[in-house]
Amino acid sequence: MQDNSIHNRLTLNCAGRLVVLENPLIMGILNTTPDSFHEASRTNLNNALEKAAEMVVEGVDILDIGAQSTRPGSEGVSAAEEIIRAIPVIEAIHQQYPDLLLSIDTYYPAVAKAAVAAWQTVDRHRLE
Repeated sequence: MQDNSIHNRLTLNCAGRLVVLENPLIMGILNTTPDSFHEASRTNLNNALEKAAEMVVEGVDILDIGAQSTRPGSEGVSAAEEIIRAIPVIEAIHQQYPDLLLSIDTYYPAVAKAAVAAWQTVDRHRLE
């Protein structure tokens, strides 16, 4: 007999939301870089919500936001520059789509911490 209880499934706890990973999830990618290897994924604050809306309609489960190009020949950017590029986009998307899972694509712990803080700030303001 197979035990299908939640305790025997692969799960992620995402800010109190339990995500069960028994089926593949679809991840959309938004790059807040002017030189991303994939031109269609490039975005900025002005069009991030529009691109996020398109992906939500298409059935995205997670939206990954990157702020540094990793294409061959690209120049690296600082954590401060990644924060400038990514955090306003995270705030805007989380405000518009509070149930959409977001991830941050970064090498820098400071950027990851800023992304979590931005998420929490939007949540606090929504609850006030």
